[in-house]
Amino acid sequence: MIQAALGYLAFSLNQHMKRVHGSSEDMAVISHLVGLDGVPAQRAENRLVLSLVNVERDSVPQVRADGVASISAMRAKSSPPLFLNLHVLLVANFGTGNYGDFLRHLSSAIGFFQRHPLFDRETAPDMDSHLERLVLEPENLSISELSNLWGILGGKYLPSILYKVRMVTFTADDLVDLVPEIAASRTGVGAE
Repeated sequence: MIQAALGYLAFSLNQHMKRVHGSSEDMAVISHLVGLDGVPAQRAENRLVLSLVNVERDSVPQVRADGVASISAMRAKSSPPLFLNLHVLLVANFGTGNYGDFLRHLSSAIGFFQRHPLFDRETAPDMDSHLERLVLEPENLSISELSNLWGILGGKYLPSILYKVRMVTFTADDLVDLVPEIAASRTGVGAE
């Protein structure tokens, strides 16, 4: 599910960058910036990089079904859905070349997500069927928080923006239990 969400964001951003900048190659990739060995990721060089930096449970109450479906005289019970927020860092990782070009590509990507902050069945019919919707919200980080984030990532600061991607939903595909349905009794006052 997380791969599908990030994959769709990268796909959409690549389509935009190809249209706007006339590029034939993908400009956006899903990658870490620095490997565990401290070596910069080659796949991420000279690209816009979407990197997952945190996953959190969405604590906003959701109005959803209770995970119970009726199957003849039995009810199928499953686990309730899990709503997650993904914190995704969008980085202009252009190590060589013109700094102005790096900023132009980052600005173009930010503009795209500003114009398209919502991906759902109506706006993105080709999105993975397991995804209900993705909502992007830019996050503000103080200089201290930004320094801590880049320290954790093991890299030197690059022009970037952090997005919270809301509504990534995990649903249990397996049944937890089959529960017999109880029919209403016809006994009591007024019963035949």
